[in-house]
Parts: sequence; structure tokens; C-alpha cells
Amino acid sequence: MVDNFIQNNPQNGVYCTNSSNPILGYYNYNTYGNNITGNACGVFCWNNSSPILGNNSPVNGGSNNLDNTSWNLYSLYSGVVLAADNWWGNTNPSYFKISTTGSVTYSPYQHSPMLVPQPPLSKSGENLYASVSCDIPLLDQLNKANELIVENNLEQARNICLNLVKNYPDYSVSYNALNLIKDTYPASEINS
Repeated sequence: MVDNFIQNNPQNGVYCTNSSNPILGYYNYNTYGNNITGNACGVFCWNNSSPILGNNSPVNGGSNNLDNTSWNLYSLYSGVVLAADNWWGNTNPSYFKISTTGSVTYSPYQHSPMLVPQPPLSKSGENLYASVSCDIPLLDQLNKANELIVENNLEQARNICLNLVKNYPDYSVSYNALNLIKDTYPASEINS
């Protein structure tokens, strides 16, 4: 997603769920990031979603302006959210609400807003949804592992996660499974 103005929504500007991994922002020298501003929550991440808002890999994202009323980023039961190279509405990123099972990497960050050209056409005041209907068994397995963790069936959840990591190392679902593995151990079994 690039060159968008996602503004003034009473809830979420961007809502990521069910192991989704959207890339928000800059991906080559001819594009910009997004303005995600004035929403109650700029980007909401839920249920193993791991959006890429910016990182230093070949799939970059970044150069987004996030300046929202309650939270710029809320990560709840998600994988690692990569969110470097963005403007957070302040010279020090301060509007984060992050659950104990989510994490955000947001450094380095921008110290001033980025240029995002005003789009020639816009649509506001309606709920806009984009979806792709497909059956992805790996995502079903990851969601099952998450449900088992909630039910405190940790060993079975761990086996599912380990299977995904070992057998599908080049898939984003494996990355999310690796992040979930830590939640399959009770605190008494974790040494470091």
C-alpha cells in the first residue's frame, strides 16, 4: 500500500488480522509512504498478523506518517511488527499500545513528517474492505496453534509451530509460528 491518505476513522485506519502481512509504504524510489492520520488507531494488528511498515530487507515498506488520536499502532496477539523509518507524530514515538504477545521494531524512525502527495481521487465516510478468498492450510494450522495456546494446550500448540518452522521456513507463516513458540512454554520452563 503506497500513496494513500487513510484519515479520520472513528476506529482503525488499517486493520490486519488472521496472519496477514501487508506491506505499507515505500518500496522503490518512485513511491511514497502513506498518511495514516486522525484515526482512533492507525494500524491495528491482531491474530498473528505481522504487517511490514518498514524494515531494511529487500521488502522495505516505511516512509509512512502515523499521527492518530489513541494509538498509532496496536499489536495484540500478533507476530513481530516491523515498523522502522516512519514518522510517529512526534520526534519520539510515543503512541504505542502493545500487548505482551506482540512486539514492534520501530527504530530508526523519522524526526519529521514525510511528503505524501495528495491523491487525485479519494473515498471517505464508508467502510472500505479488500479481501482475497483462498484456502491456505498453513494459516489454519497457525490459527489452531493460537487457539490451543489460549486453551492452555501448550505442547500440542508447540508441535504445530515447530512443524511449520521446520517444514516451511521460507513462508511468512513460519515466521509467525516462530514468534508463537515462546508462548507455548510456561514461565517456569523458560530459562533465558
